[in-house]
This record gives sequence, C-alpha cells and structure tokens, in this order.
Amino acid sequence: MVFLGNYLYFSHNYHTYSYLHSFHIFSVLAVYPSVYIYVLLLTRPGYSLRSAWRHFVPGLVFFVLSATVFYFFLTPEQRVYFLSTYRLHPTYDNFALRFLFRVRYFNIAALFVQNVLYAVLIYKVLAGYRKQLPEWFSDPSGISLGWMRIFNATFILAAFLSISFYSINPVKLFGDERYLIFLLYLFAVIIWILGILGNNQKEVFTGKQDDGNISDNGSEPQGYEKLSEAMKVWMEMEKPYLKPDLKIWDVSLALHTNRTYLSRMINQLHRCNFSQYVNRYRVEHSKTLLREGRMNLEETAQSSGFGSVSTLIRAFREVEGTTPKQWMRQNASR
Repeated sequence: MVFLGNYLYFSHNYHTYSYLHSFHIFSVLAVYPSVYIYVLLLTRPGYSLRSAWRHFVPGLVFFVLSATVFYFFLTPEQRVYFLSTYRLHPTYDNFALRFLFRVRYFNIAALFVQNVLYAVLIYKVLAGYRKQLPEWFSDPSGISLGWMRIFNATFILAAFLSISFYSINPVKLFGDERYLIFLLYLFAVIIWILGILGNNQKEVFTGKQDDGNISDNGSEPQGYEKLSEAMKVWMEMEKPYLKPDLKIWDVSLALHTNRTYLSRMINQLHRCNFSQYVNRYRVEHSKTLLREGRMNLEETAQSSGFGSVSTLIRAFREVEGTTPKQWMRQNASR
C-alpha cells in the first residue's frame, strides 16, 4: 500500500490516488508498529497479539479524521485539487480543505514522533533479547537477530529523510516534487527487504516456552544443590547437550522446575549462564572425540552439539583457554 500510494501520487495520477488517500495515510503509520510487533513476536516467548491493536490507534485516528472530511465533504474535483495544488499552495477559503491541511501537518508530526519512539523501543527490545540469549539458549549464535539491528538503523534513516523532504515544499527546494520518489521508493524497498529477511528468519521460540504452573521452588537458594545434582545426572545420562537447539525450557520441563529458578541456580552456583554451562559438557564430549582422532573438526563440532566449528572453537577457548588444535598438539606431546 505504501509503494502503490507513492507510485500513484508522484506519477500525478491524483484521481486514482484520491480513492486510496486515507488508506495510504493509515498504511504509512502502520509500518513501524508492525515492525515492532514482529520483533516482539520473535524475541518474547508467549507474546500475545491481543494487546497489539493499541499500536495502530494513531493510524486509525488519522484515517478517520482524513476519510471523514476527504470523502464526505469534498467533491471528486476538490479532492484532486487538494492533492495536486492546495497542499503546496494553500488558501483559506474552504473549511474542509483547511482542516485536511492541518491534519496533514499533525500527521507528519506523528510520523516523526513514531519514528523516534519505535526505533528506541526496537533497540531496547533487541538489547534485552541479546542479553537474555545465553540464559535461554545453549547456542544463541544463529538467533542473535543481528540483521534486525542493522535494519532498524537503516530504516530510521530512510524514514527520517522521507518524512523530512515530504514535509517541506519540494517544488521550491528541488524544482519538481517528483524527486521525492527516490527517497520514498527507497523506503518501500527497505520494507520489502524486511519482508524477505523476516520470511527467511527461523522461528526463535518453538514448542512450550512457559513455565506453566510449575513452582519456582521458593525464593531462597536452599534447593540449589539438589537441583544442580539432578541436572548433572540428567545431563550425563540423557546427553541433551548433543542437541544444538537445546533450550533452558527443555531442561526445566525435564527437571519439573521453574525456568527462572533454574537460571538463578546456574548463575549463582556455577557462576555462568545457561549457554556456558551446556558448553562445558559439549567441550568435554568434543575432547573425547578429538582423542579418538576419527573425525575432523567440523564433524566433531556437529557430533558434540555445536552448531558450527566457530562456535566449538569459541567455547573451547572459553573452557580450556586454548583452541582444539592447540589442545590436540599439547596432548599429543604428553
């Protein structure tokens, strides 16, 4: 809708565009809230869309204000006149036209506020998500959403440029308002890129992610030792660390405990996060395979539960203080 509206308007096809005018206003105001909701769906387990409607209230308000006057108080000829001439050279002889002119400026102000607000909100959500990843996932490397941080920075720049140039009189500045088409098409292309990247993004949270009615075993750490021993036995017998996509919810459900309590136990008793805890088992498993010498490094990484060789090397260096190859050389000389 954003692309189609821009195309019709800047092609001076005002008659056709007039039928889409108010819908175009809503669609532009719906873009950033939609991106924000998409980020929440990716990064917050159990996020419900039932509360998402409030993010579209500004777009609905401007849609109603614009549509009511534009479609019920103006003739088709006046609509084209407003879009083609009045917007750039306003007069003050018609209440409906004056009203729409003011709505336009409030709409532009709302776009600026929305641009800043949602850029900050997305940044905060992604920062919190990035901080929590090692507490939730045994291998967070493939779900860091780094592309979304880059997209957010690019999106806010393109949006600011588009809104800034649109809010001024482009005829006076450039001699022809159609120069705006390049910025607004860039804006539409970025939205398309989001669609492509978002469609290719694997679902971050799959299966059961909540703790349900499971007790947190109390707020005091008196049960940490017992829980730690149970977790150790389960890890050694079931070897769940060999699954690259192991999550803390899988462990908490298997041990019949609360995810938050389990995370606190690992942090306080073992002085590490969930990812580091699981990687200790994976590194030990990889050391056994390396001693046997029947697998190359990539096969060792896959067989030990690591998603990639780089993840294996990083975990190995953190646990052993050296790389797998250096460790093999040191052990071969003994």
